[in-house]
Amino acid sequence: MKNKQLQNKPWIFFDLDDTLIPSSFLYENVYQKLGLHRDQTFKKAKESVKNQLPKGHTSGHNRLIYFKKYLELKHKFSTER
Repeated sequence: MKNKQLQNKPWIFFDLDDTLIPSSFLYENVYQKLGLHRDQTFKKAKESVKNQLPKGHTSGHNRLIYFKKYLELKHKFSTER
């Protein structure tokens, strides 16, 4: 590594779409610890997000957008002020 300041720093890799490791099995554990349940509302949120985007759009895999929509559907989050 050319930059010596970075050589001794810890690294964290985020693989949010199973590109590097099959991490889907970890998501269920995290969902449970956060008190989020992938029920019909979660499925509706995911479908809603995908339907609002052009087919194949990269944001269609963004779990943060799914969770935002999920919370909106559960009436726990609103974009209105």
